[in-house]
Amino acid sequence: GTKKYGDWSEELTVYLPEWDETTGDSDEQLDNVEWSIDEGGTLYWSNGNVNEDGYSLEDEIPWYDQKDKIKNAVIGEGVDYISDYTFMYCENLETITISDGVKSIGSFAFWGCNNLKSINVATDNPNYISTDGVLFNKNKTEIVIYPSAKEGKYAIPNTVTAIGENSFRECRKLSDLVIPDSVTTIGAYAFYDCTSLLNVTIPKSVKEMDYCGLGLLFSKGEKDDKIK
Repeated sequence: GTKKYGDWSEELTVYLPEWDETTGDSDEQLDNVEWSIDEGGTLYWSNGNVNEDGYSLEDEIPWYDQKDKIKNAVIGEGVDYISDYTFMYCENLETITISDGVKSIGSFAFWGCNNLKSINVATDNPNYISTDGVLFNKNKTEIVIYPSAKEGKYAIPNTVTAIGENSFRECRKLSDLVIPDSVTTIGAYAFYDCTSLLNVTIPKSVKEMDYCGLGLLFSKGEKDDKIK
């Protein structure tokens, strides 16, 4: 229901200004979300949570109408979670900086962010860690999100035992991937639409691979020739 969050989405169309900095700290907004976009294209999201149910509802994402302005995003300590579709279609977004207060991140949080190059996490965050811009769980046993615009080859660290669902989804610039023998699980749609990733070696250690774990990477009839 659209009634659940009151009339905040209607207020959004009123407060969108023409000046260089746009702010969104109205009490009418969902969960008292506080945010701003500066003239350089950095979104500062300092407090409150959006899109609680994780559905792709544009009126639950307060900056959606200005998504094309966002080049960088800084998530403050007052944000508990980044749910699915929170940054959907922010096609100019290149970097995300996540505070130590974020407890959960949806696998579709950055849906359609085709220029995302780096996800950075505060060192004190108890739930997540980032290395070279790639997002992992804290103990680095699961790869959570690989930024879609990272190019070339990538070797998954040998601490990883699980490749999370959608973790490499739409990483169209990824050309080669090394999966270590430590990996035992590959989540659903992990490699969906990785159009430049032509050869994948699945180690014998993998015991569980969810439906479309290889992301329909290859058309029927070609799959067995390209997966080793």
